[in-house]
Order: sequence, then structure tokens, then C-alpha cells
Amino acid sequence: MFMEKNLFARSIADCYVKLGSRQGGLTANEAANRLKQYGENKLPEKAKKSAFATFLAQFSDIMIIILLVAAAISITIAILNKSYGELVDGFIILAIVLINAVIGFVQEKKAENSIEALKKMTEPISKVYRGGKVVEVHSKELVIGDIVLIEAGDIVPADCRLIESISLRCDESSLTGESVPTEKDCSVVCNPSTPLAERKNMIFSGSVVANGHGEGIVPYHFLDVLLDAVSIAEFFLFKLFANLIAEFEGNSLIHHRLTAQHIPVVFHRNVNIREHFLIRPPVELGT
Repeated sequence: MFMEKNLFARSIADCYVKLGSRQGGLTANEAANRLKQYGENKLPEKAKKSAFATFLAQFSDIMIIILLVAAAISITIAILNKSYGELVDGFIILAIVLINAVIGFVQEKKAENSIEALKKMTEPISKVYRGGKVVEVHSKELVIGDIVLIEAGDIVPADCRLIESISLRCDESSLTGESVPTEKDCSVVCNPSTPLAERKNMIFSGSVVANGHGEGIVPYHFLDVLLDAVSIAEFFLFKLFANLIAEFEGNSLIHHRLTAQHIPVVFHRNVNIREHFLIRPPVELGT
């Protein structure tokens, strides 16, 4: 079993073999082992600051630094002049700064705990087959080979190769820019060079199920999708740049050079921008 990114070009039977799965889904033990091996189906989180680091951060404000400097000067002058009674002023400033730091630390930790509690309350849930039974799991616990059930209104929790589809349509506007929901068909076996937007047997993470229901098998880990996201961003930036030049300059020669010459921006899923996406022709201003 290994991660497979070209399942859209394989039959459903091949998908089961490639991913070491079956119609009844993975067993609980298989899912636990794969979760341990590949990690959770989510973006890696930034390491949390330690309590000590959070406390020290309370002294980084410019006003606090000024007060600390003032306290240090006050104490130093009192010691040099041997006016130990004047040490009180410096220690009062230090006490105020310390109390402020403690209050800030407590408030920040409470805020962090509240955010963590909200995250746990709003974690998305997915329906999957485990040992032949439909169970609900947190979407971050999906693993390679899991069979996910989707229906109208669901947000797709992970990229999946469809193994069943009934009147299934997905809104992929956030991915492809198309405003009309895309029809999906699990029986289709695409060509390996099929562009992203035309893979009828695939559903993509973050898209919304507009109609029907179906089942899909998870082919790869969530982190592998990040490379695709970077490529998609590159594509839209390039398209925007080319269109701006073509429309506002009205120079067809510039437009021709941009679209005709080799531009090394290619989708991670083998989707060549110039081949599979159209850039609007230049618009004559004043027409």
C-alpha cells in the first residue's frame, strides 16, 4: 500500500488494490496504524509557546521596557547615593510591572484555552466505513484507504477517488472558478493527462456537495495537497497578470507573446496552464 495520486486514471478495482482497502473500508486497527504512520489529515500546527515564553512575552511591550529602565535607574541612583529609603520608588515600579505581567499572562492563557475549546467544538465530522460499519470520525483522523460517505450539503473532507456516485454534483468554484456545480461519475476512468477541472471521478477537499450522494476512497495524505495549492495560486496569479496586460494595454502582441512562449508554470497534477486554460483575448478599450 502506498500513496497514489493518479487514481483518477484507474478502475475502482485497481484503487482498492493500490490503497490496500476494500468495500467495507479499513478495520479500526488498520486505520490506527495508518494514522500513526502518516499523521493527521490537517495542516501542521505551529508549535505552542511554553508558559515561560508566554510570561516573558509580557515584558516585550515598549512601555514595560521603559518602566523597567526607569526602575533600574532609580535603584542604581539610590544605591550610589546611599539613599536606601529611595529604593522604594524603584521597587514599586518593579512590583507594578510584575503584577501587570502576571495579569497579562493569566488572560492570555485563558484566551488560548478558550480558542482550543472552540476548535474542538467545531471540528468537522466525516462518515466512513470501518470494518464494514458506518461510523463518524473527526475529519483530521481520515487516512489513506478510508472510504468516505458524502451527501448533499457536506463539505468534502479530503480529496477522494469516487467509488459510488448517484446524481452527484459538487461546487468546486473555490478550486476551478466555475460557478456551476460539476457533475461527478465514479464509472469514468480518466486519461492520466486529464486536467484537474475535468476529473469527473474525483472530489476535492473543501468543495461542497451540491446534489446527490456518493462514496470516495482517500488516495493520499492531506499534506500532498499543499503542492497542488501552491500550483493553483501560481496559475491564478499568472492568469491575472496576463489579462491585466491584455486588457489595459490593449496590445495583442504582448498577449500573444505571453501565451505563446514557454512559461514554466505547471500544475502539480500535470495540468499545463497554457494547454488546459484559456486566457481571455485582449479587449479594445472604448468599445
